[in-house]
Amino acid sequence: MTGDIHRLEIVNMRTPRGIAKVMGTVISLAGAFTQKRYPAQLSLTTWISAVGAAQSALFTTFAERRPGIWAIGFNIELWTAIYGGVVGSGLIIYIQLWCNEAKGPVFVAIFSPLSTILVAIISYFLLAEKLYFG
Repeated sequence: MTGDIHRLEIVNMRTPRGIAKVMGTVISLAGAFTQKRYPAQLSLTTWISAVGAAQSALFTTFAERRPGIWAIGFNIELWTAIYGGVVGSGLIIYIQLWCNEAKGPVFVAIFSPLSTILVAIISYFLLAEKLYFG
């Protein structure tokens, strides 16, 4: 949006790309204002996780239309999804909220890209995944 105000960027509101860009900016700003004003941080974490799950489900319904893909049995797949969702996301968001209180939002923003790099390195060594550059 600031690019539009300062005439650094042109957004064509008649194309899907322009509409998506404006909607994404508005949603991001709304989330930032909600986080500043929201008193209960752990319920905010729940809200963030619920919205993320809804977005993922909506995207997946368009990306993968075969119903067999959605089937999760009562086996390791179910426990992996529960662990990844509850422990992984919940713990990371809780730590980010704690860092936000202790050091401020800049500290959290600095380490967000670093976490992606750390996940790639750890998955390379622990899970023997191949790394691709580019």
